[in-house]
Amino acid sequence: MTSLTAFSTADLPVGDRVAEWERHNAAQLIGLRCTTLDGSRLDASEITRTLSSVQLGRVEGSAHVVERTSTSVSANPTDAVVIYFALAGSGFFHHTGGAFLVDPGHLVICDADKPFMRGFSGGLTELVVKIPRTVARDLIGRDVVGGPTVLEFGTGSSADLRAAALARAVTRSLDHGVDDDATPESEVLDLIRSVLDTNRRADTAVWAEVEVVVARSAHDPLLSASDIAAAVGVSTRQVSRLFAAHDTSVSAYVLQRRLDRAHRLLSQVTGRRPTIGEVAADCGFSSPAYFSRTFRAAFGVTPTGVRNAAG
Repeated sequence: MTSLTAFSTADLPVGDRVAEWERHNAAQLIGLRCTTLDGSRLDASEITRTLSSVQLGRVEGSAHVVERTSTSVSANPTDAVVIYFALAGSGFFHHTGGAFLVDPGHLVICDADKPFMRGFSGGLTELVVKIPRTVARDLIGRDVVGGPTVLEFGTGSSADLRAAALARAVTRSLDHGVDDDATPESEVLDLIRSVLDTNRRADTAVWAEVEVVVARSAHDPLLSASDIAAAVGVSTRQVSRLFAAHDTSVSAYVLQRRLDRAHRLLSQVTGRRPTIGEVAADCGFSSPAYFSRTFRAAFGVTPTGVRNAAG
């Protein structure tokens, strides 16, 4: 079962907007007390998708502050874990253990039933994932405990690939119609599991090791995801998820590394120059004919053409 709900304050009287925004959020996601800055009007909109096990949302709003107070928790407990992905607008997150800034490209994982305050002086756009505590416990085999956790899901070198993949999956789910299964719930849950399980090795470090393994073993025509996983020391599922986070697959990535190596061998101008058949075999291709077809499709020139151009 899935449902899609949209809400906006645009057509509401200015004096009713805050109260209606609070009412809507309490019904759809989390009960929060909202305050506009300097009494300014609230312009806000939200789209939420309710799946069988989790809720997804995208929120846009003008400058305001929201609080999840102890009173809010008592009046409207959620028994859930929430992930906020900041897409636009910087803000702060204040909780019982302190405070920190949240910039676009950051995500925050928090217990929705522990008081917190969030503020957005320049407005915000964010994604929201709400996971019932029982679902989160089933996903990672333990309770999600501790204070808020901050990760990066942007494109920088420190971005968490698991978080980036989840953000893309949530966006796809919210951008499609209610009956569109472009992002199956099983995929969303699998990505949530990978983000919540903070005991796992950082994906950036694992990916760096994967690249080394593939570079060293791409010539092996039987190289598989399970071989790569065994060499790196992680699960085959995690390896496949990492390739998906890079918008590729194990087979496509390995093939490109083989072709890149072949291109380098054919372009060399010093020492003994290998034949086309030797290059094909050295780079893990089953036959020179298949190698030539694949090479031409990738580079727009035949292996012989590259070899001849190198002199």
